[in-house]
Amino acid sequence: MVDDYVQVKHGRREAAYLHPIMKDVLAETHGVMVYQEQVMRILNRLGGIELANAYTCIKAISKKKLEMIAKYQEQFIAGAKAQGLSTKEVRTCSS
Repeated sequence: MVDDYVQVKHGRREAAYLHPIMKDVLAETHGVMVYQEQVMRILNRLGGIELANAYTCIKAISKKKLEMIAKYQEQFIAGAKAQGLSTKEVRTCSS
């Protein structure tokens, strides 16, 4: 992840975005998820998860509550597919 950030920041390679929403959220950090707020925005805007639930999901991720993470992952996959991402692209975002 750090290598990706450095490569893009110094113009050695282009940042890759799977969806325009991801570009909008991740542009300031050169295509790398650095901040929890970015993850929350992607969960909300791309996955269709309400912000309060996105916050709960972030907390579940930090505490490694796998059952709760799986619940939100299913919601995210459904929401991202509705935004036009393929199953393979969604799996890339959610892993």
